[in-house]
Amino acid sequence: MTDIFTESTLCVPGMQDMTGFLLKSFYCTPDRIPGNHVFLDQGPGKRFGISEVGVYEETKPKILDHRKNRYAWSKVSGSITLECAAEGYPAPLISWVKDKVVTKSGSGSLQLMNLKLNDSGVYECWANNSNGFDARLYKLEVTSELRACVKNRELQFQHERPSTGLNQELQGNMFYRFTDAQKHTDLQFRDARPSKMVPSCTTWLKGGHPNVKDGVVSRQLCIKDQGQDCHRTLNIFVRRCAHYYVYNFKSMKNVSHLTFCMKNAVNLQRGFQPMMTSSTRHHALSGKTFHTEEYFEESYECLMVCQLDKRCKSFNFSKKLKLCELNSGTKKEFPGNFVSNMDFDYYHIKHGIVRQEL
Repeated sequence: MTDIFTESTLCVPGMQDMTGFLLKSFYCTPDRIPGNHVFLDQGPGKRFGISEVGVYEETKPKILDHRKNRYAWSKVSGSITLECAAEGYPAPLISWVKDKVVTKSGSGSLQLMNLKLNDSGVYECWANNSNGFDARLYKLEVTSELRACVKNRELQFQHERPSTGLNQELQGNMFYRFTDAQKHTDLQFRDARPSKMVPSCTTWLKGGHPNVKDGVVSRQLCIKDQGQDCHRTLNIFVRRCAHYYVYNFKSMKNVSHLTFCMKNAVNLQRGFQPMMTSSTRHHALSGKTFHTEEYFEESYECLMVCQLDKRCKSFNFSKKLKLCELNSGTKKEFPGNFVSNMDFDYYHIKHGIVRQEL
């Protein structure tokens, strides 16, 4: 780039007012002074042509996110957009890679529509230019809304001292269930700003909790800051799972500075009775399945999702195939549909929850 400048060329840093400058005292050194410059070319008759040029120092790509990994969750048939931005000179080329295959190139936005279970996995954002390479990982989890009640992570802390005590990221591809470490009971966010009784807590739920039939819903957490209620908000997902709630925080980098406003989830116990089942090995109820869950490893996981849908009267479970099939009928109601199947065991619901209260 230096070759285009000659001794008759003057380059003044910045878009400055030229009045009062001795032009011959400014000589351009573009290879040493990055930034915007006023470019003056002394032509015939000592006239000057003025234009602006950019002089940049070549740098390797740098993705503009200090987190090594990002996490995200979406329900089956939903959509999500992954974002990735990078700086560097020359401008980096951004590509998206999954399972060692480039899925998109040239854009920092990757939009995924009508998601399926096999869309789960690690998506890599690559930024390349002639000076180097940078990358970030995006871990996406795609599940049914029911699965959030089965595959979640329990967080324990003191109810009387409502701080999570965590110095880590709450991963956005994971749902969390809160419990009292001493009483071994479930906790939930308060639905209103804290009263004078709990002046130390700073974070509560805005918009109220959902019912079981609502599935996974979007809500906001209010964060008290600088003496103002709800000074900041944070978008989250919430789901009710019979007698407890689970929360997805869409990637919070650090929650050690927050104190969650929690209370015992005792009201959720009303009308709830643990389900009891009887099983028949190597049999299944055919033709009555209204919902199937994949990648279930134990029968109790199938039982947990059955209790969340009032249509479920029985289920077929295959440990070998890791399949859970929820049925709208029983072998007593449809004896002709009760068949031998070496891959499945049949489970009949004997007692269950009072679903109309959920």
